[in-house]
Amino acid sequence: MEQLTSEETAQKKDISARRVTDLCKEGRIEGTIQVAKDSCNDKI
Repeated sequence: MEQLTSEETAQKKDISARRVTDLCKEGRIEGTIQVAKDSCNDKI
């Protein structure tokens, strides 16, 4: 299982890192976990 940072996920999904963080906080990206105040990891 690979872990990606918010920035890596943003590049992969072609959206901003801030948007990834917001979606993670809302629980709208399946398989993500929040690991810091302003970031989350996408487990792929």
